[in-house]
Amino acid sequence: MMMLVIDGVLQAEVPWGFVLVGVGLALLAELFRVPSLPLAVGIYLPITTMTPIFLGGLIRKVLESRRSDPEAKHNVREQGVLYASGLVGGVGIMGVGIAFWAGATGRIPQGFGYEWAGGLAKFLSLAVFGALAYLMIRAARRAVSEN
Repeated sequence: MMMLVIDGVLQAEVPWGFVLVGVGLALLAELFRVPSLPLAVGIYLPITTMTPIFLGGLIRKVLESRRSDPEAKHNVREQGVLYASGLVGGVGIMGVGIAFWAGATGRIPQGFGYEWAGGLAKFLSLAVFGALAYLMIRAARRAVSEN
């Protein structure tokens, strides 16, 4: 989709039909008081990417609903954002490291995929996700108890 937009701008052939459909969807979302940016991101990203984001939002909602003090809610939110930002930064650093390795050696590094896990790959990824969610919940609770 982004390639289509960039090519359209560079070649002065913007696909106005798609642009107008997007504008219409954004206006409709705003009329129903649905924030258009998160909606657009949700439409654009695949379900495999949106599921962890959705579950993280649910964890945040549950942790915040257990707090009545606005400052405690703020601390829970900030700890979760800090933790998630660290995970995103770590993924970025790992990607740069893998790209550097591939460029330096002239080949794709082996062992970074999930093929080695075979049929257990889905269960292992779910277990890792659960462990990360637990660590995020623990960090958020610790932030509230320290204040």
